[in-house]
Amino acid sequence: MTRLLLPAALLIWLLCGALIGALRGLGSAVPYLELVYGEVLGARFILRFLDVEHGLSVIQVLEGEPSALSWSPDGARLAVTLLDRGDLWTNVFALDGTSHALRQVANPMWVSPTQLLVRDGRRNGALSVFDLSQPVPTAQPVQLPFDRPFYAPLLAADGRWLAFLSITGPAVDLYIAQLNSGDPARLLAQNNSGMDYAWSPDSQTLVYTLSPAGSYELYSVDMPSGAVHALTEGYDNNVLPNWSPDGRLLAYISGNTRKLLRLLDSAGGVQSINLSALVGSMVIGTSELGWSPDGRMLALGLSIVQQPRTDMYLLTLNDTPTLRRVSSGGAITAPAWRPQ
Repeated sequence: MTRLLLPAALLIWLLCGALIGALRGLGSAVPYLELVYGEVLGARFILRFLDVEHGLSVIQVLEGEPSALSWSPDGARLAVTLLDRGDLWTNVFALDGTSHALRQVANPMWVSPTQLLVRDGRRNGALSVFDLSQPVPTAQPVQLPFDRPFYAPLLAADGRWLAFLSITGPAVDLYIAQLNSGDPARLLAQNNSGMDYAWSPDSQTLVYTLSPAGSYELYSVDMPSGAVHALTEGYDNNVLPNWSPDGRLLAYISGNTRKLLRLLDSAGGVQSINLSALVGSMVIGTSELGWSPDGRMLALGLSIVQQPRTDMYLLTLNDTPTLRRVSSGGAITAPAWRPQ
């Protein structure tokens, strides 16, 4: 893996696809940096951009610890939430060379290529939409029919529905709400600890985890009807659900050591992939998954018994799945693929 350390201006140029020629042995290849994740490198926090095809790695040093990454739907902007000594902000880098620092906001979620929905870190999670098409971004408040603090919001692709968590006593509650509708938020599930959840690409289904008997299982709720279905059972600790871009497959992790990747299709069939067997060592932890836009690969962070820090791996899904490591440890955010 070739690694480069670049200033922000050159990084923008790279993302535009303008860097060509003999670049550390790439010959005449044009790098396309389609995958990014946050990492700890020594005493620094960085973003690592990957050209998966050519094995190019571009590093961008950050001013704080990254906690969330989000590409705009057209791939022209990247929002990065940072935390440094209690200061919270979200940087938005655009391919036209502009950038914006939005103070005291987090959880960036794109409503459109130029509209960014964020959660205010100061006012119990109030929501606002920033219009990034303006030289100075303006914010408009968004009505969420919920009057208590909440966290971990996740916006559906249609920009209408929001899933989020709130705490009531010892319980963690999962809610869904329709933005700017005035309709009350719906309590979907209660658990004794945190939950994972993911919207389907068509925004019609929310999959979430629940541990009614001590082991996490997957459930889904159909948005038009409100019907809830159990997708798994068997005390396997099924977590980290993530839909393929076409919505045909649901990837999730199973097992107490999170060593099994499972792919659930729409007919209920399940394919199991033993990650420990592919790595050649015991997997002791798996972080969030990220599908490539074409659905051929999954990026996932794995911790193995000899290397407790998280490495980023790429899993190619074919008749014989293959797995290759693309980092040297220290991954601290979920992978984010740039839309094609």
